[in-house]
Amino acid sequence: MINKILTLFLFLHFSLFVISCSSDDRQVNKDAIGMENLIGLDFTQGERDTLLPGLKVFKGQYDTLRT
Repeated sequence: MINKILTLFLFLHFSLFVISCSSDDRQVNKDAIGMENLIGLDFTQGERDTLLPGLKVFKGQYDTLRT
């Protein structure tokens, strides 16, 4: 259970980093798939679509912190 939580946290962290560099949804989707492969996760497209709005919120907050 702890490993799954840590893995999901890593996925979200890496995805946030990647999404901060890209704004095109198709590119973000490709980047998310790459991050999944990197840390050993396999989400369905529906799961990725569910995560995307949250990642966009995190990106906005990250951009705010950077400025």
